[in-house]
Amino acid sequence: ETDTTNNDTETARNALQRRPRQSRIAHKKPRKMTEVELDVFEVVDSPLEGSGSGYASGPGSGYASGYGSEYSGGSSDSGTEFVPRALKKDKGLSPSLEEVEGARSGRRKRATSGLRIHTSRALLPSIYSPKSQSMLSASCLAALAILGGALAVLFCGFFAYVVDHSPSSYCPSQPAEEGLRVVGPGGRVRETVEQMDASSRVGQTRVVSVKEIMREDDPLSLNETAVRDLMSLGGVGAFYGSPFSSPLSSPVWSFSSWRSFLLRLHSLSLSLSSPSSPAIPFLFGLDSFHGMGYVREATVFPHSIGVGATFNRSCGEEVGRVTGWEAKRAGVQWVTVAGGGVCSSPSWSRLYQSLGQDPLLVSSLLSSIVHGLHGPYDPSSSPAPSDLKDTKDTNINININPKNLKDLADPSSASTSKSPSKGSRGTEPEEGETGPGKKSGMWRAEREEIGAKGGERIESGVGAMVAHYVGESSPSSSLDLSPSLLSPSLLSLIHLPPFVSALLAGTPSLSLSTSSVNSLPVHASPSLLDDLLRSALNFSGPAVAGESAMKRMVEEQRVAANEQKAVEKGLSAGVDAGGRGEDRRWGERVMGEVDSGRESVERVGERAGRMLTLKERVGILPPSPSYPSEESSPALTYSQTIDLLASLQDPDPDLLAAHRLQALHVARQSLVLLRNSLLPSSLPSLPLRLPLSDPSDPSDPSDPSDPSDPSDPSDPSDPSDPSDPSDP
Repeated sequence: ETDTTNNDTETARNALQRRPRQSRIAHKKPRKMTEVELDVFEVVDSPLEGSGSGYASGPGSGYASGYGSEYSGGSSDSGTEFVPRALKKDKGLSPSLEEVEGARSGRRKRATSGLRIHTSRALLPSIYSPKSQSMLSASCLAALAILGGALAVLFCGFFAYVVDHSPSSYCPSQPAEEGLRVVGPGGRVRETVEQMDASSRVGQTRVVSVKEIMREDDPLSLNETAVRDLMSLGGVGAFYGSPFSSPLSSPVWSFSSWRSFLLRLHSLSLSLSSPSSPAIPFLFGLDSFHGMGYVREATVFPHSIGVGATFNRSCGEEVGRVTGWEAKRAGVQWVTVAGGGVCSSPSWSRLYQSLGQDPLLVSSLLSSIVHGLHGPYDPSSSPAPSDLKDTKDTNINININPKNLKDLADPSSASTSKSPSKGSRGTEPEEGETGPGKKSGMWRAEREEIGAKGGERIESGVGAMVAHYVGESSPSSSLDLSPSLLSPSLLSLIHLPPFVSALLAGTPSLSLSTSSVNSLPVHASPSLLDDLLRSALNFSGPAVAGESAMKRMVEEQRVAANEQKAVEKGLSAGVDAGGRGEDRRWGERVMGEVDSGRESVERVGERAGRMLTLKERVGILPPSPSYPSEESSPALTYSQTIDLLASLQDPDPDLLAAHRLQALHVARQSLVLLRNSLLPSSLPSLPLRLPLSDPSDPSDPSDPSDPSDPSDPSDPSDPSDPSDPSDP
């Protein structure tokens, strides 16, 4: 804004062009005002005479006299000042043109030349000097440098925090030690992989849902065309699941019906096997969280949460032993027998699949179930009902040090405990250990033992698969498969020990969780799979993708643009096998990765070797030329495997009845009594009327079919009728 005429500007310019008097500061030289400065300031006449006159005299006053100013106002007798327009308006200074001309003619004898402005406005003219501009530029650069340095420090600190608190911080990649990280536990696996072409190797990583090979018009009939299509693409590593949507939706198959179905499927697979690769039988797996529920007349135990409520290792062994024996009689060699999740959130929708909310309890019972499933079982040694009722409980001692997971994996250590020296859960940390994952060898002892367990033969012929690795039992909401947010401490101290305990017990395979941990799906997490599971723990078995895991990565978790990209991420992270619920497209997508060069044939051979390792451990891997069948290492050809399946007989009905009594024993052990005395007196009492006696005993007075049952609530003479207000 300007309110001066051209004459005013010309007057100021002429005044500045005069020879200025000597500046009081020798090293400062006057200079002319620029056009911009002339637009900012207005030429006025000094109101006072004398040295030091002005709005205030002396340096440091409210209105400085301008000593040493780099602006020269003219000769000593000019009396010309340069005042900002804003100051002129604030102070009411409105000099006329005549006054300015009078100043030029020397009307005032002496006047103080220089710039006289309020100190609060001193920055306005000073920024136009070269020195001020250079100082301002240097100050701005210094401020920017300081700000950039602060941001860099913050970024580096945040990056260090993320790296230090990522899952890979407590599972650092360790160099492969000789004899630990191999394709399989024996040379038979390596030699078999070398004989397979690329398509056959990819086929061994394919796990197909049984529903995908059943006819659409008849869901209980085999679709041979679908089986031929799969065999032409390199074969199948395993079939999984049942054709029934649930055990209660339709009549399930008996033991003989399951064997007949599997015999037909094996015969068709053998006839369609590729001549360029060895004929390898497929695995067949079923969900058996609490017994063989998909087989008619099989034994059904309490679910995992009920087994956890027993706090009894012997109950866990009974569940595993009976489940493995009955699975073998149905022709099944692979079962998901239990979950390793620690239920740290009561809102988890799959709480029934957890063995409890304490990592020590879950670790102990899970290892006992795996031991029972893999161990030998003599039907003649099945305990009698009287022995079951009088069985002495082998309760879990909560003082066992959770750091020593090898004690938990050994059922013989059930009666041993270690006195805690600090706290109620374990001993004081070892010397040099400052926290979870701070020591690179956190799982060093377990790593060596897990590597040794990877080559042991499973005596029962039925391999366990533990679900679901890892972290899904602490969801952020009650919705199924909700994402989890877990700190490294929670992950390593709460959610990881049960899986480590299961691996120490000899678990040959793991089923991966389809949820996300810390915003990253487990199937796409190299730190949880390759770094932790392979390098840190030395697990040599297959990590099997969950059902429809690749679809979830695309449609719900949105970490991949399509299912091909999802398979690429899964393979890169460490997924070995998959395909359940993927419309038989897993093999095609893996082969696409091989053709594009993103996945090497050797890497696929390593994944196929892990599936063959599982087959060798359960006894269905055929012999190879250099490793024939021996007494110490028996191996069956595909034809012999089919003959063995055909020779199996249905279980004896009396033995099945004894198994049901064992299930009853576990159910009794799992009961939790709710004491009414703990409820507030204002609440009504909760009557508990459960027939706890043997339901097969006809003399049992609590038989609900007995009309004379004294506990019948419909009996008006019952003194404990809950409707009676006098009932104590």
